[in-house]
Amino acid sequence: MPAKGKPQGQSREARSSATGGDGGVAVRFPDNQPPIVGYADSWTLIRRERAFEVLFIDAAASQVLARVVIPRDPLVEHLWTPAANFYGEAANWLKERNIDPVPAAQPPHTLQGTIPIACNVFRFARVGEEAVFEGFYVSPGDVHRAKQEHRTDAVDARPMCHVQASLALVVGLLIEVQRIAKELTSAV
Repeated sequence: MPAKGKPQGQSREARSSATGGDGGVAVRFPDNQPPIVGYADSWTLIRRERAFEVLFIDAAASQVLARVVIPRDPLVEHLWTPAANFYGEAANWLKERNIDPVPAAQPPHTLQGTIPIACNVFRFARVGEEAVFEGFYVSPGDVHRAKQEHRTDAVDARPMCHVQASLALVVGLLIEVQRIAKELTSAV
């Protein structure tokens, strides 16, 4: 089992299926963490025609802290695949302590003033009952050039968001992501 607090999903430099489907391009993560957007106490997932939006919410302030947009088709590779191991370990940790995952909240009435964040590589970490959800962006153009040039050096992941939340909240979100991933893969 990974050490507490160690990011899971992607290591500092990893081969990532989120960068092209074949895992042939390495991704380099920056030493600095993504911008911190706050502590979320609720979440919701909105289905759009071509994408999913994950909203991390500060319910007490009635404020959307982060609006992470993930394209519909690569949801499985981009989010679920790196999250699966984290989810299994985190869900077991909660179950052993009789802590229920946090279910989805109702979407806010308006997203006005909330800027969508495009992310296609994710990392997760846990320390006790707390968790971190980090979103990064790897340019498809960088991936394409690296493949065309048969480069062996890693492409850079740009830090986009760092959301702190309870482990129960992140597990609640990943239960829904797993359900959608199963739905998308069975439809193929």
